[in-house]
Amino acid sequence: MPTVLQTNSLSKIFAQSAGIRDVSLQVMAGDIYALLGRDGSGKSTLLKVLTGSIASTFGNFTFFDNTDVQSEYARIGYVPQVPALNMNFTIAENLEYYAKAFGIVSTSSITSLSKSVDIDITERKKVKRLPFGIQRKLSIAVALLGKPDLLLLDEPLRGLDAIEKSFILNFLLRLSKRENLTIFLTGQNYEEVSKISTRYGIINNETIIDEFTTVALSERCNRCVKIRTKQTIKATSILEKICPEYEILSDDEIRVFGVMDRSGFINTSLVSAGITVDEISITGEDEGMYITNLMGGKKG
Repeated sequence: MPTVLQTNSLSKIFAQSAGIRDVSLQVMAGDIYALLGRDGSGKSTLLKVLTGSIASTFGNFTFFDNTDVQSEYARIGYVPQVPALNMNFTIAENLEYYAKAFGIVSTSSITSLSKSVDIDITERKKVKRLPFGIQRKLSIAVALLGKPDLLLLDEPLRGLDAIEKSFILNFLLRLSKRENLTIFLTGQNYEEVSKISTRYGIINNETIIDEFTTVALSERCNRCVKIRTKQTIKATSILEKICPEYEILSDDEIRVFGVMDRSGFINTSLVSAGITVDEISITGEDEGMYITNLMGGKKG
């Protein structure tokens, strides 16, 4: 897969502290890349450097394998943590204003986009009087007006309630698949972003300490679905059709890898085939705790 974003020893040094230090990461086309770190770890500083808001001190980065990053900004959408909207405009006025900046004259595309992010384009209140969740959705809509190939989001779930978080995560997942959009987002909560992420970077003390895919994370934590049944031979004939990566540990225990989100389907398939399942559970180190330890600077 082609590289969409790559940073090489990227650093930003402020007068009293380092914003980011020697940050090297790689985002591939089609990734939903989650950069996870605590407050003050350097996530927002990195995005400000990538979007040209502030200049780096050392290092470099590329977009779409191009060192001339300025020429690629038209292909990138950005959703900052604090909405960069005209707070005295309505939703429609904001969309129309930014649409003109992108050279968009079709009102149908604006209407379609507003519906997709679940905001009411006929709302007459000024944006400053609207709930933060609506402001966040509008920010995402604005970032998508130019039909970007890469979408950068700085903590898009911060300050939202559970329903709003679920909507945005599902929307980003659908968007990634439908538009083949590469997404780079930051956050602090693994459990939230794990619902859609395909790749992770961990930032701690202003530097990247690790990168891995969701598959690699499961392997590190030895996460698997444990099945106990006295009909192991018959069970494996079913498993080979639906999840071929498994191992038989004993006469009554099978472990299946890479399918933690399909344990219910596996159980149903086995029972439907006349197999008595005595136990089915997910085992291994908790992935969220593993990530939390990394964010605190502890590996393993």
